[in-house]
Amino acid sequence: MFSTCQGDLRSPTFGGVALIIICHPISGLSQPLPLAPAAPLFDQEFQSFLQTPNRTGGTWQTQFFWDQRTLPQNGEQEFYSDNSVGPNPFALEKSILSINAQPEANGAGLPYVSGIITSYPSFSHIYGYFEMRAQLPQGAGMWPAFWLLPQQGGVGEIDIMEAFGAPYQGQGGCNQFHWALHGTPTDLAPGEWVTTPSNICTGFHVYGVDWQAATITWYLDGIKMAQQPTPLWANSPFYILANLAVGGTWPGPPAGESASMKIDYIRVYAARSASN
Repeated sequence: MFSTCQGDLRSPTFGGVALIIICHPISGLSQPLPLAPAAPLFDQEFQSFLQTPNRTGGTWQTQFFWDQRTLPQNGEQEFYSDNSVGPNPFALEKSILSINAQPEANGAGLPYVSGIITSYPSFSHIYGYFEMRAQLPQGAGMWPAFWLLPQQGGVGEIDIMEAFGAPYQGQGGCNQFHWALHGTPTDLAPGEWVTTPSNICTGFHVYGVDWQAATITWYLDGIKMAQQPTPLWANSPFYILANLAVGGTWPGPPAGESASMKIDYIRVYAARSASN
């Protein structure tokens, strides 16, 4: 499902440094990211972190737009905090935003404090290439994600990346990530786990999706990993979410340890005519 590659796959189109990349294809699916040079429509390099808990300003909101700070239906054990309601889970150092999950008292009485950032309502977009360069956390029950939801609410979720900080029931760990589409029972793609060529908990990698009117294509470090027809519900602007959940029925319970998701940048580019 992947190419074994040597070198840093950050695309020079998106601000990386051009290096010689040696790839040994394992599957015919793997191929370079076919995007033309263009300035990003949305470019968060985290020289600063403009946050708000209540949609009154700033780029990033630090709770769900429906004013919820966890997802109990998943059995999650984190409270998405910020300095307006309790411990601050965010740290900014050398243009890297860290979302820190740790056992700590909070207003919801949950075992962990962690963080979420969403671009609602400051930014949403229909079609285009969305990417995040990040180092993912290691540890049992750690559940980082990078995903999209419709700005106007309703059905639909594009999961660009989900991962487990440790394997659970034969899934996840620091050499896998998961992609998916969630929508109506007849219009979804439950996704699959993708094996990565290197440890995603000890180094930075670029997780991207090219969302077009006809297809949605997932990329890791500029290499095509999967493609699905665009669902009927994916026809309106979506906003960005990045979070570090802890525990739940899918990733399994945490072990009482702390961990961090480190984000280098989040960018969005305009749509092209078609996915390749």
